[in-house]
Amino acid sequence: MFEALNQFLRLARDIQVEQKGLADVQAMMKTTLDEVWAEQTAKGMRPQVLSKTLGVAGAIASNPIMVEVAKKLLEA
Repeated sequence: MFEALNQFLRLARDIQVEQKGLADVQAMMKTTLDEVWAEQTAKGMRPQVLSKTLGVAGAIASNPIMVEVAKKLLEA
């Protein structure tokens, strides 16, 4: 029983670390999007196009696999 509890706690810690990593990536993506928003708004980009772009970015951020891809791209 002690070993099963240890395995469960180890798995819970691994999941917590992974979720923290995903949250960090999402925060970086949001910061980048905020910067792009400010830059494009300053250039006079049409709000309709920008909102669609943000919708795509939001969809990417909601998919764990795409978050991992974005994370690797941001590390490059």
